[in-house]
Amino acid sequence: MKNYYKLKCLVTESFYEDLLDKELNYTSGQTANKCFVDFSRRLSKKNIESVIVISTILTRLVIHEPKELKNFLEDYNKMLEILKKFNLDDYLEEEEKEDILYDIDCIEACIETHVKKD
Repeated sequence: MKNYYKLKCLVTESFYEDLLDKELNYTSGQTANKCFVDFSRRLSKKNIESVIVISTILTRLVIHEPKELKNFLEDYNKMLEILKKFNLDDYLEEEEKEDILYDIDCIEACIETHVKKD
């Protein structure tokens, strides 16, 4: 995909700008919620861009506040449903595919470790 890393960087930058904004004083969970609102147009398409946005936001939670993922299981499940509708090979280069699958695996492992135990 021509803009895979550009979109991923845009989402990541937005997340950290909001997380580090002293005036907002957001938690990681609040920041993730804001990102979902900020990128709602891309999320509404329910395509590869949606998967990139969701996986990037949720991976930030894995890094900063893994237990917070319990509040985003609906988004995670939406991403998995979208993934069933197409083949990643049709949209992503091999390196991009490996990157997104790594993120998804990290999210899944974190859910297994931090969410399903609660």
